[in-house]
Amino acid sequence: MCRKPSCNPLVFALVLAVGGTLAGCAGPRMPALTTPLPPTWSRPPVAPATPAPDLQHWWTIFADPLLDQLVRTSLDGNLDLVAARQRLQGARALAAHSGDAYLPEFHAHAQPVQSPDGVDSFFQYGLDASWELGLFGRRRSAEWVARSHALSAEAELQALRVSLVAEVARTYIELRAAQQVLALHRNLESLERQRVDLLDARARIGVGAVGEVTRARAAHDQEVAALPLQQQAVDVAALRLALLLGQVMPEPAWLNPAPLPVAAIPALTGVPADLLRTRPDIHMAEAAVMESAGELGIARSELYPYVGIGGELMYSLNLTGNFTIDGDNLHLISSIGPTIDLPLFDWGRRKAAADARAAALEAAVTSYRKAVISAVNEVVLALAVVNGAQASRAAVQNALQQHDAGVESQRSLQQLGLSSPLQMLDANRELLQACLGMVEADAGQGLALVSLYKALGGASLPAVAEKD
Repeated sequence: MCRKPSCNPLVFALVLAVGGTLAGCAGPRMPALTTPLPPTWSRPPVAPATPAPDLQHWWTIFADPLLDQLVRTSLDGNLDLVAARQRLQGARALAAHSGDAYLPEFHAHAQPVQSPDGVDSFFQYGLDASWELGLFGRRRSAEWVARSHALSAEAELQALRVSLVAEVARTYIELRAAQQVLALHRNLESLERQRVDLLDARARIGVGAVGEVTRARAAHDQEVAALPLQQQAVDVAALRLALLLGQVMPEPAWLNPAPLPVAAIPALTGVPADLLRTRPDIHMAEAAVMESAGELGIARSELYPYVGIGGELMYSLNLTGNFTIDGDNLHLISSIGPTIDLPLFDWGRRKAAADARAAALEAAVTSYRKAVISAVNEVVLALAVVNGAQASRAAVQNALQQHDAGVESQRSLQQLGLSSPLQMLDANRELLQACLGMVEADAGQGLALVSLYKALGGASLPAVAEKD
């Protein structure tokens, strides 16, 4: 006949209540992540000309629609970002079920069993139940580890986004600068060719020296040699831009020469403490601290007994020749109770593992503080570069205005017959060389701004789907 289980329901309920209470035992605490930061930046931009843009759309300060389009396209199609999003999805999937290992588990089983004397054969089937309580902070620590992996994946994705936006803006500025430089060198080559022709004509009539012609031809050859290198710089920048956007080849529209985007120096309204919110590397350091704290909690929980609850409901059916149809050969066996595993002889090894995890946690906290200090120093350095680029551009612009005025003056003298064509060519050449310096100064200021906003952690925030 079928026997009823001997388990007392009150005892079962008491075991569950005690287990649920013990499962909430407090675990380790997260260390305080505090690093003293200055209240203001030591070297803010000099005479800010425009309001500070939103860090999420900082590249709009260049007022270039094509650059805006390129940034949007890169955020959607860059292959590194696609891979990072996929890693983030996997980390979040694991983090969402990090506590499942500490929920009651049930397993159905069926198997044939033979008695030790070999006389009877049984078929057993039933249900096993087990519950790892996760005491002494083990469950909370495991959740911290899983959550830290998700936070680290989020920070990695944002870091790629920050770097990608900066690289797209940087490469676009380099592309437009290379195009401007190429155009100016073509004009210089034309001027040098005219200068060679003019000096050669003067030498033939005995007015000029032969050495002047030789030097002019050498200067022309230098300009001719510079043209392929400048064209190569344009092609390389276009190919790099295509790679950033996840494309094989650049778009034809990119190769059409266009003005170099120039942005005024914006005001910096943020403070150093804002880096704790915007810098992905600081978030990654925070995630590393959380992971180390969780691993320390798991190591410390292993110093204490493992406590769980187990139970079983099993039917055993006799399959031997003694089998009868009256049901006497069908038995129900039930059991429930705690499962305890007490470390004895390997306690020293477990203690050493806990000490190692404690040292790793201290190292993670130190790395976090270094990340904060490095972030502040990077911004301060970027501000210094921006100020230097701004001052340099202002000086180059003044020099360009002087050369432009000199060309106008020379043109007036030539109209009055007081200046030769050779002097006019020399004035135009000096103006073009000043224009080369202006392009370099504009590009330098633009690249300095890109580095500044990258140091501030500026980039578009993830889409809503990525935040879930």
